[in-house]
Amino acid sequence: MIQKTGIGSIEGQAEKVIALIDYMWNWLDEKSILDYRHPEYGGSMLHSILYGFHSEQIGMLVNRFIDLWDSYYLERPLPEIQGDEGEDPQTIEYLLAYEILPDQLERVLRRPGYTSGHLKWLYHDYYQGLIGTKTKLVYDRERWRNTYDVCIRMLEDMADMPSDVDPVVLKALKDQYD
Repeated sequence: MIQKTGIGSIEGQAEKVIALIDYMWNWLDEKSILDYRHPEYGGSMLHSILYGFHSEQIGMLVNRFIDLWDSYYLERPLPEIQGDEGEDPQTIEYLLAYEILPDQLERVLRRPGYTSGHLKWLYHDYYQGLIGTKTKLVYDRERWRNTYDVCIRMLEDMADMPSDVDPVVLKALKDQYD
């Protein structure tokens, strides 16, 4: 339901979808929201939010989740998907940068329980193999004309993301999609 907020907007049902999400959030036990993991993929409720389609709702729901998480697990890192070797680690930091949510990214990076030790800084691309996340973010910034700069700087300064970009991979991505 959380992932479908944008589809609801397209069909004129956004208010109903958002009302259902609010109802669910208020009705469920708070710990069940925090401890939920998709049975097949292991994704948390926060991952479901970040895979949504309505950017305004994504930002609001991320804040709501972090507020709730911090009320129970202030010193614990946010939930992650533990991918297999060579897979996209689907870190919260990367997903927040990809969705261009700098306020929420900064909030995550400044949490008392934050550590960047879990980051692999890899992104799995089925056509190109493993490439640097930085390269992918720079490519997306250029491709979609979005401003990732603030997020990229935060990831470099606060989460130890490498500052280099692989020019060969960047050119290959441009050739493939442009």
